[in-house]
Amino acid sequence: MAKKRDPLSPEDLIEISKRGVKRFVRYDEGRVLYSMGRNRFIELAKKADSRYKVCGVVLCDTEKINEYIVENCKMDDLEE
Repeated sequence: MAKKRDPLSPEDLIEISKRGVKRFVRYDEGRVLYSMGRNRFIELAKKADSRYKVCGVVLCDTEKINEYIVENCKMDDLEE
């Protein structure tokens, strides 16, 4: 039987991401890192063309997602 992985806390994930240690994340890690729901993160990863399937696991390239956000998601007028 496979060993269950210990989930990372949001703080751990953000710290790892800042240090550049973890470029590729799973969907659940990405949703925590980007503070959004799982389905919304999957949609973002698809639009950013950042998904890779490795040994049956989908990994998302955070560098591509960051580039996509900067290039395509800027708001001209911030309304509150």
